[in-house]
Amino acid sequence: EEFIRRFLLHVLPKGFRRVRHFGFLANACRGAKLARIRAALEAPEPPPRAEPVDYRERYTFLTGHRLDLCPVCGGRMVEIGLVPRSQTPRCDTS
Repeated sequence: EEFIRRFLLHVLPKGFRRVRHFGFLANACRGAKLARIRAALEAPEPPPRAEPVDYRERYTFLTGHRLDLCPVCGGRMVEIGLVPRSQTPRCDTS
């Protein structure tokens, strides 16, 4: 009984539609619909976003924190070199 009750909480009543499949933000024609809405509102096209070059820039863009700055003292990290990978693969046989 409890399973059926919880399952039926997710079933929509007759006549209702799932919102995620409809509207101007639905995936089917989102770009075309947004362009028509901008034209109707006489709104300018948004400038294209420049994609971050590497993971450091992407992290800074998403979080607002830089990876090369110490969060405690604010000092800048200096990259000296890379640690080479081990040549022998590590396998866990347990």
